[in-house]
Amino acid sequence: MRRRGIAALLLRPHAGTIEQPMSAQTTTESQPEDLTQVLYLMPVAVARFGEAGALEMLNPAAARLLRNLDIDAAGTDLPTILDRLASGLSEAWRTSAGRGGAVLPAQQCTVVPAKGPTVHLLLRVFRPDARCTVITLDDVTVTVEKERELERQRRRMGLVFESIHGYCVAMLDAAGTVAEWNPSIERLFGLTADAIVGQPLLNRVSVHLEAPTSSSNFIDVKNVIAKMGSCRVDASWKKGHGQEMWGDCVIAPVVDPDGSTGGYVAVIRDVSVEHINTRELIDAALTDPLTGLHNRRGLEGRAEAIHFRPAGAPVTQVWIMVDIDHFKRVNDTYGHEAGDEVLKAVAEALRSTARGADIVARFGGEEFVLVLPDTSAELAVRIAERLRLVIEALSTEVDGQVIRVTASFGVAQRAAQESQLQALERADAALYSSKEGGRNRVTVFSGP
Repeated sequence: MRRRGIAALLLRPHAGTIEQPMSAQTTTESQPEDLTQVLYLMPVAVARFGEAGALEMLNPAAARLLRNLDIDAAGTDLPTILDRLASGLSEAWRTSAGRGGAVLPAQQCTVVPAKGPTVHLLLRVFRPDARCTVITLDDVTVTVEKERELERQRRRMGLVFESIHGYCVAMLDAAGTVAEWNPSIERLFGLTADAIVGQPLLNRVSVHLEAPTSSSNFIDVKNVIAKMGSCRVDASWKKGHGQEMWGDCVIAPVVDPDGSTGGYVAVIRDVSVEHINTRELIDAALTDPLTGLHNRRGLEGRAEAIHFRPAGAPVTQVWIMVDIDHFKRVNDTYGHEAGDEVLKAVAEALRSTARGADIVARFGGEEFVLVLPDTSAELAVRIAERLRLVIEALSTEVDGQVIRVTASFGVAQRAAQESQLQALERADAALYSSKEGGRNRVTVFSGP
C-alpha cells in the first residue's frame, strides 16, 4: 500500500456553503466538517492517530512543529513520536489500550533538535474513542525559559543574601507577620525559622521606634510607606538567648501587576558596630573630656529632651549654677594640673550627690550647672545646700598637699514657656548674689 504524503494528512477547512437550507441529515453530517475546520485553525498542534498508532490527520501547526523537531510526520507512527518526545510514553500509551478519555496527564517534554534551540512542549494524549488517539502539543518554550530565568535569579539573590554577613531578608504579609524567612536571618538573629515565621516582625524590636514610627504597630509603618514609599526602622532588635542587636531595617511594599500591595519585604542590616561608634562620637561631642560630665551642648540637649512629657505638658525644672570660689587662687598657688584635679573632684562630688534624674554639666571653667526635673524651688534649695556642704567638706590631695575649696550656688525655677537661656540668666543672677553676699552660700532668684 502506497504511503500517503503529508499533504494528504492535513486537516482542511470546511469548504461547503451555508447559504442553502440544510436538512437534519445534512446538519448531522456537517458537524465533523465543522470540527475539522476548528482543528485546522487552532494555533495548538493537533494530530490524530488510528487504533494501531498510524498517523491519520494533523493540522498545519502540528506539521510545522514536528518538522522543526526533525520528525517526519508522514512516515512516523504515534509510538515513535511519543518516544521522541520522552522515553516511556509509548509504553504508557500501549498499556492504556481500550481505555477512553485522557491517556496521560499533561506532560512537559524537552526536545533538542539537530539544528536550532531546545524546545519545551506540553503534551496531552487522549482517546475520543477506542478507535483513535489524539495528541496536542503546546510550545511552552518561552514560558519555561522565563520561569527558569526567574528561578535562577531567585537562587542568585538567595545566595547573595545568604552569603553576605550582617544582612537578612524577610517577606511579610499585610499585617506585618513574617511569611518567609531567608536562611541568612537565622545566622543574624541566632533563631530558627520556627521562632519567627508566623510572628509579627516588629515584635522583635526591643526599644521604642524612632520617628516617624512611634510604636511597633505595623499600621504606623504602612502609613509611613503610603507617604514615603518605604519605612526605615532604626532600633534595637532582640536576638536569641537574650542578646540584642542594633539593626537598620527598611520595609518596602511588594507591588503586584495590578498595582495592589501583595505584601512587604523587610531588609535588616546589623549596624551594631556603626551604632556604637556613632554613639561614642556623639557622647564625645556632648561630654566634657576632663570631668566626664555633660558639656554645654550636652546640657542643652538633655535639658530640652526632659522639658516635655510625652503628652506635651512641660516638666517643672529648677536650674542651679555652681561656681568654685577663688578658683584662680588654686591655679596660681598649686598650678593648673592641681586645678584640674580639684575640678574633677568637685565634678564627682556633684555627680555622686545629685539624684539619678538630675542633669549635671560643666558649663565652662570652674562653673557647673545642674538641672533638676519635677522639683519645687524649696526642694531645690535643700539639694543645693547639701551639695554646698559636700564640696565644703571635700579635700583634694595633690603632690602631698591638701587643697580645700568652697562653692557658691544660684537657684532659679524655669517657667513652663521659658527658654533655657532665660532660666540660666536668672540662676546666674542668683549666683552673683551669693558671691556678693560672701560666697559659699545658696541664693534663690527673687526677681529683678
